[in-house]
Amino acid sequence: MSMEIKNPLEEIRNAILESQLFGVENEITQLGVSKELLKISDALDNYYGIKRKDEPDTVEIMGGAYRIKPSPYISSIVGNSLGEEKFGKTTALLEEVKTSLESIKERLSIDDPVYLNLSSAIVSIALRNVISSVNSYQKPSYYDYKRYDMISGVDKEFSNLVFGGLKVFNMLSDFDMTKECHDNYEANRKTILSMAESIKDAYLHPRSNLHSKSSSSGCIVLALTLSTSIVACLCGILMILA
Repeated sequence: MSMEIKNPLEEIRNAILESQLFGVENEITQLGVSKELLKISDALDNYYGIKRKDEPDTVEIMGGAYRIKPSPYISSIVGNSLGEEKFGKTTALLEEVKTSLESIKERLSIDDPVYLNLSSAIVSIALRNVISSVNSYQKPSYYDYKRYDMISGVDKEFSNLVFGGLKVFNMLSDFDMTKECHDNYEANRKTILSMAESIKDAYLHPRSNLHSKSSSSGCIVLALTLSTSIVACLCGILMILA
């Protein structure tokens, strides 16, 4: 199979398939969660767009929109195209792996390092997408009026991006994490929540924001330290099972 991006669970997947082919148990299959691990591997294939031989095309599931309450005006603006398109695959991944992770936790325990590192790896993958997307967002020109809300002066695309990312953070609150991963998650959650509150305030008090377009975008810098966390989580699984 030729692919540009490697599935993080590729070695684990191969070990399970080899065990099934030759009928010989190994450290991974002895855990009794092979079916769940393969399902999570398939979900990661979908997320990274990895196609295997004789595999039919899959349909991409788009995530729902995050809505601000209680203002109908805000709800009609925030949470549409950009955030949904940007993080639809991420929310689909989280929904797809949740049941399998719960099953692994029931079989192994919440403190089992294999389960905890695997769950943390999924969290890190999702966070990395949100963080890199928000940090790399290019603020539009002041004269690009279509990108700004006419009443509040808020950059609509950045607003949608932040609230789409916040939905991912909210979904991740149900996932178990290692201490390192949770600390990273919590620090970034507070940062993006603060930005969301600033945007919400700009919508609710538009007169004070009409001449401050720069206040609604480009001010958030999340801690992009997750690439090492992902490697640490997945290497932890492989080291334990080696």
